[in-house]
Amino acid sequence: MRRDIERRLWSGARRSAQVAGPMRRLGATLALAAGLALFQGAGAAQDPPRFRFDPIKSHPIRGLSEAETREFTARITKMHEFLGSHPDVNAPRPPECTYIYTNTELNSNVVAGAVAASSVIGFMTSAPGRPCPKVDNTSIVFRINDVNKIYNCSMEVGSDRYCTVPDLRPAPGGFLQARNRTTFFLLLRSREPLLVPVSKEGYLRAWEQEYGRKLAAKEVEEDYGRRQLERIRAALSSLPAEKRGMQACWPLPEAGKEWLQWDPGPGECAPGTGLGKPNPNIVRSTPSPADIESVLVSTVTGRTVGVSVEAHEHKERVLRNLDFEGLARVLMK
Repeated sequence: MRRDIERRLWSGARRSAQVAGPMRRLGATLALAAGLALFQGAGAAQDPPRFRFDPIKSHPIRGLSEAETREFTARITKMHEFLGSHPDVNAPRPPECTYIYTNTELNSNVVAGAVAASSVIGFMTSAPGRPCPKVDNTSIVFRINDVNKIYNCSMEVGSDRYCTVPDLRPAPGGFLQARNRTTFFLLLRSREPLLVPVSKEGYLRAWEQEYGRKLAAKEVEEDYGRRQLERIRAALSSLPAEKRGMQACWPLPEAGKEWLQWDPGPGECAPGTGLGKPNPNIVRSTPSPADIESVLVSTVTGRTVGVSVEAHEHKERVLRNLDFEGLARVLMK
């Protein structure tokens, strides 16, 4: 009797996959697993599911043809299948729970020559016998064709914003890794640099122009503004010729010294402190907007307020054991 029911479940799942096509095979497999679980647990109290998986809903994407939309959606689906095959993800042990989903329904526009999407592995905890909460306790985010989170663009000079990127070191699968307040793993198809550097001379001249504008618009106290403008011009005139083209650096505070936003630094920049603007060419290296140009994996470093010990340790275990080489193969074929 039991074998006959299992055989019918498997047969039904195969027929569904053949009829619906490859994009729905994963759904058929999940339905099969649910059916077997219900059969095996008939008559006995079951712990609610601890792994949730939201299938991707494919919609037309403005800027992509129907074929390109199917291709892009299939690649994100393959990434989901790959992440869902991770034993620490699909078989969490109580009180751990996991949830794989997309932040958007893949119906966004083509931006900067590529379609952006993001997927999430959420981590929660729940007491035995209780359903897992719907709100993530902590998460790992997989951003496709969207590298904006890697930039810190908090240095504003007039209408210009200058950015830094963290000190990225080689990691498995061709990824680059950085770990500070956020842990990043970045994979780029392009060999272009993330930043278009700003030179020390260019940075000082931008500040010279900005203080001139502020004084003319009376946006700064006159004595203070004139004093800063004189200091900037003095720094420009004393800047050696061999350093004028060097990259400007984020001004690091030093004990006993005045912190000056406009100071481009005396020489080579320390890792992670070089200033520049985001390079637009890193998302335009392939002919099709449906291609995967970049993958940015990120999560908050350390356990933050409100995150349970179990959820944090579960997330760290998944990140530590994630097959980055396999992820690169799935997305960058």
